[in-house]
Amino acid sequence: QISEDFTVMLPSSPGAGYSWKISSFDEDIVRLISDPFYEEPIEQGNGYDVFSFRVVGSGSTLITFSFGSIWDETPMRTCSMSLDVEEYFVEPLTITTPDSGKTFIVGLNEPIEVVLESPVDSDLKWRIASTNPGILRQPEESETRVSENPLYAAKVIEQVYYFEGMNYGTASVRFDYGSSWEDLPPERTFEATIVVAEPVRECIIIQDSDNGRTIEIGIQQSVFIKLKKSSDENSDWQISSCPGFEVISGPYAEEYMDVRYTIFHLKPTGPGEVLIEFAYGGKNPEASSAETFTIRAQIAEKTEHLLKPGDEDHDVGSN
Repeated sequence: QISEDFTVMLPSSPGAGYSWKISSFDEDIVRLISDPFYEEPIEQGNGYDVFSFRVVGSGSTLITFSFGSIWDETPMRTCSMSLDVEEYFVEPLTITTPDSGKTFIVGLNEPIEVVLESPVDSDLKWRIASTNPGILRQPEESETRVSENPLYAAKVIEQVYYFEGMNYGTASVRFDYGSSWEDLPPERTFEATIVVAEPVRECIIIQDSDNGRTIEIGIQQSVFIKLKKSSDENSDWQISSCPGFEVISGPYAEEYMDVRYTIFHLKPTGPGEVLIEFAYGGKNPEASSAETFTIRAQIAEKTEHLLKPGDEDHDVGSN
């Protein structure tokens, strides 16, 4: 179902110069949530190429993989898996004009309708002034309709804007009300904050592209931190500062497609906000570090605020 993660593991031998790669899939239904990597269990003599996906939409898709050399465009063999995600109906979250200044929590792909009113005899209109297209998308065009306002027993114009969360994160949306043909300041504005919340998971995967981010984590969750490293055996990632966390395992090394990684597995020891710092350089602790990686973690006793699609309590704030 939507928001679930799953992993595909395919037998591989990158040491011989061959590995699996993804050929095709529908990004409106599934997304790759981390870089593929090679895993070789100690108790076995062979390993696997590992691909981690997240279901983000309903429908059917075929995920196709190809196996071959990075120097040869023609694969030695292919494999595919079909994925069917049932469509689920969720009542849209409706945000109206009086909700300006509020914060709302939604799940991935949960429908959102922003309904803004204006007098039926006005020449002024609402328009989108700013949004976060990397977090919210508009699945369909906005529409205008006429309806009765029960407070005034009069007809009003309703401009309806449709959104849905396409990635986890926080988005701010702002609308300006004014003339559509004159370059004048808006008569009024509407703003709202929409949080596309990630469902609670047992572990969180952090990688190089997350440098400088702030993450929210529950006391019962753990964190895998996966950082790229060079082939220099005398240099590696080390923990510089890790208050509020204990090391469950690591550091240990993994390699995929000639890219080497250092992995740390951490678990919080108590609530609070902490800064985790890593340094890359020589294994001598007194040596200066050429590169750093930081993550700020907000550790909560509970993670009830991370809602799943379909949860009822959307509004978590007001003016």
